Amino acid sequence: MNDYLDSIYEQLKAADITLTYQRKIILQVLFENKDNHLSVEELYHYVRIKNPDTGVATVYRTLELLYQFGIVRKLTFGDNVTRYEMVLNKSEHKHHFICKECGAIIDINDDFISIFNDRISNNYGFYITEQSITFEGLCSQCLKKKSTFIAYSQQK
Repeated sequence: MNDYLDSIYEQLKAADITLTYQRKIILQVLFENKDNHLSVEELYHYVRIKNPDTGVATVYRTLELLYQFGIVRKLTFGDNVTRYEMVLNKSEHKHHFICKECGAIIDINDDFISIFNDRISNNYGFYITEQSITFEGLCSQCLKKKSTFIAYSQQK
């Protein structure tokens, strides 16, 4: 098994949370998709492949439990669909770029944001525990398609 998942199992056991087979499957699927931002429906689909007996209510309850323990993060973007991602590093803040054309969600990992956080903390005497920055625009592929379309239509 994975060391990260083992540490989560230990954290839940230490809090007297019963680690059912279904909860383990949900955690495994979340970990397998750690680079994705899964909606409940998407997560439920993947979980049912591994264990068809898991109900959607179990997925909702487990996600809420994992959220309360800081194991997953809730994300809501312009489509108003709540998505979940695993928190692999509790001190890391995640930021995203959303393509308005194709809906791609891209994680942003940049030192500039850490520098910005430090500046805010120092200037305002505020300790940041949670934050979310979302940039909306066009991803490189959609921008390329749009530029090609514009160039083509201007030739006529």
